[in-house]
Amino acid sequence: MSGDVVTWGAVAVAIGAVISIVTFWTRYSDRLTSARAKADEAIKQTEEAKQAAAGLQNDIRNASAEMHSSIEKTAADIEATATPLEAPAPPSNPAQDAVGHEQR
Repeated sequence: MSGDVVTWGAVAVAIGAVISIVTFWTRYSDRLTSARAKADEAIKQTEEAKQAAAGLQNDIRNASAEMHSSIEKTAADIEATATPLEAPAPPSNPAQDAVGHEQR
């Protein structure tokens, strides 16, 4: 008879453990599923952001190359149309001109 009590007690403890495991799983499984869905969405958004960043980097490279070409073309145009600079004539000073004429 005391062996039956121990056996029934062990069965009751096992049933209680199973019930607690099932309760825990049913309460938190939806949270785990929700967290997984959020993580998957975050990964998707990260990939989209990487692709957008790569596209913008290409746009920047292209714009930089175009700007460099434009600057080089403008510089070449300026060099092609520029005339050599002549030395400027010294400024005229009437006082020195008068002195210069008297001494001659």
